[in-house]
Amino acid sequence: MAIKITPTVIPNWANILLDEIIADEGKSDWWIPKSSTHDIFETCFMKFVNGNLQYMRFANMIAHAIDTDPYWNPAFTKIREFCDYTRTITGEAGPWGRMCIWKMPPNSHILPHRDLYSYHGCVTRHLYYLSDMPLYVEISGQEVTVEQGLLHTFNPFEDEHELINRNDSDFYFLGFDTWDIGRLESLKMFSAKTPREYFA
Repeated sequence: MAIKITPTVIPNWANILLDEIIADEGKSDWWIPKSSTHDIFETCFMKFVNGNLQYMRFANMIAHAIDTDPYWNPAFTKIREFCDYTRTITGEAGPWGRMCIWKMPPNSHILPHRDLYSYHGCVTRHLYYLSDMPLYVEISGQEVTVEQGLLHTFNPFEDEHELINRNDSDFYFLGFDTWDIGRLESLKMFSAKTPREYFA
């Protein structure tokens, strides 16, 4: 089974977080996740809750995970509060990895893929759907019935995943990772020497 926990609907948070995201419009730019090697994400936009972490630099991701005073985007305090709250549901106790806000414009498509950097083999991925409209989501061949406030988790390294916005409006969701504590403990010796290098 691709989804690690029973999908849980947490409706009371979704509009609160949407309001926080909309309040930031015009204050910070959306990042376009383009790549020279693929076009998986390039119809979508992202903002970062804890910085644009460079997951292709594994030592830097480890450094971020063990940083005792990591960066937090001051525009998204409610999102941070919500993510902390989800630990009571998921049981995930590991440090936060990459934490992103996604905006999918009408007819945008996150193509089927698995995330195959070393970092992705050490984390659990959490998705929380903010918009009150349908979204096509498939994980390892299993379609997810999306509704506003739905939270679920999966393994981004093992589970192929795809998302399509067939609506006439932007769709917003959160994607955030937690580290596997056991794997992180075994990797600490490989951490970058300067923790703040993880933004480089």
